[in-house]
Amino acid sequence: MTEYEIREQIAYYEDEIQSKRQYIRKQEDKLAELDALKSKLGSLEYEFEGKQTTRRSKLSLLSLLTGKCRIAKGYFDGMSGLLSGSDYRNALSGFDMAAGRVGQEQDLCKANISGAAREIARCNDRIDSLRQQLAATIAEASV
Repeated sequence: MTEYEIREQIAYYEDEIQSKRQYIRKQEDKLAELDALKSKLGSLEYEFEGKQTTRRSKLSLLSLLTGKCRIAKGYFDGMSGLLSGSDYRNALSGFDMAAGRVGQEQDLCKANISGAAREIARCNDRIDSLRQQLAATIAEASV
């Protein structure tokens, strides 16, 4: 390769490194957003659980009247199903699924960052090799 071609190759790999660094920054920003989202999901689930617990404790007070009043029993049975039944389990499952999906996205971001870092290392190795080749080419031309 000529000196000009070697310098062009070095510039190309330096541009690649800049591009990969920019990509890594974007992935890190996305990872930070996902961390915040996961934290928010945890807070929402905790808040949901707290409200459900409060509702169940209020409903338990009504259980004292269920033997005396059919309407109270019907209401108690219906609300018990809502607060502890399949709708409640589906809601909790939804939180778990959302957290799992966020976790998958986090893992993908981390893998993308690692891959880009490996590509940067390969580019740096190639630049080092090209610089050695450039030095040899310049030394040959000066002889």
